[in-house]
Amino acid sequence: MPDIFVSDKNPADSKSSETDDQKKEINPVTKPDSKNDPVGKSVRVFSSFCPYPKGVKFHAQDDDEKVLLFLRKHFVTNIPWIVKAVLLILIPFIIKIILGFFNGPIISLTFNFILLSLIFYYMVIFTYVFVNF
Repeated sequence: MPDIFVSDKNPADSKSSETDDQKKEINPVTKPDSKNDPVGKSVRVFSSFCPYPKGVKFHAQDDDEKVLLFLRKHFVTNIPWIVKAVLLILIPFIIKIILGFFNGPIISLTFNFILLSLIFYYMVIFTYVFVNF
C-alpha cells in the first residue's frame, strides 16, 4: 500500500511556483499584526479568556516559553459558593431574630463565650471564602 503522505514530486527538481509569502511558515507564537485584534492586552480581574496576555508568568515557565492563552473559570461558576457564604454570614442574625421572639432567655451563655464563638464562626466562613476564591 502506498504511503499517502509522501509526495511524488522532488522539490529540488521542479521549479517552485510559490511566492516567498507562501513559503513562510506560520508561527503560532508570533502575534498577528492586525490593530483590531485583541492580542497582547492585559488580563482584567474578571476576564475568563485572554489570548496572548501581557504580564502573565507561571512558576514553571522557561525563558523561551510564551503564554498563548489565559483561561480560567467564568465568574458565573462562582455563584454557588458566594450564595452559600452569604447565607452562612446571615445565620447568626437570623438566630438572633428568632430568639428575640421569646421573652425569656432560652440559652444562658456568657457574653465572652458568644463573642468568641462568633469570631471563630466568622473565621471559618472567611477561610471558606478564601479557599474558594
